[in-house]
Amino acid sequence: MITKSIDDASLTKENEELTVQSINAAQAVFPWLIGLTLEVRQSLPKMGKGGLDFVERTLIYGKEHPNLVTAFQDLDTQDHKLGLLKQIQRVLSILEPFCEELSDTYMLLGTEAYASARVFYNTAKAAAKMGVPGCDVIVKDLAERYKKQFSSTEKKGKASKAENNSAENL
Repeated sequence: MITKSIDDASLTKENEELTVQSINAAQAVFPWLIGLTLEVRQSLPKMGKGGLDFVERTLIYGKEHPNLVTAFQDLDTQDHKLGLLKQIQRVLSILEPFCEELSDTYMLLGTEAYASARVFYNTAKAAAKMGVPGCDVIVKDLAERYKKQFSSTEKKGKASKAENNSAENL
């Protein structure tokens, strides 16, 4: 259920630019961020919700029992990465809900704009059928754009179905 209205929402050019600059400044703080391919992301072992506690405990035990630490483990590096992990977790706890709301708002705005455009298009089609001068040109132009939208959507859908079918046959 949608509880907020975006009918009166606005974003000034200054605030849009400030937002973009702030995001760029934040990105500059993280020049070491890593982008993973889907294959790599899927192959990595994941740390679940209880994983952080597990990692912290192994670090504590490793420091208390250095005889159990292998020659390939560097507890100082592990401690550093754990601290970095917690810092990123804090940033993500702010960003993820914000990004979801931003994306949802974008989706809703797009849905409302598209619905309004379809109402206009259907009105123009009805007017063209009644012989209102100039409407045939509008309908022809919009029909071409409407057809292009669905032909690209259908191509994507067919490609996805083909990929799914080939994956199922493996």
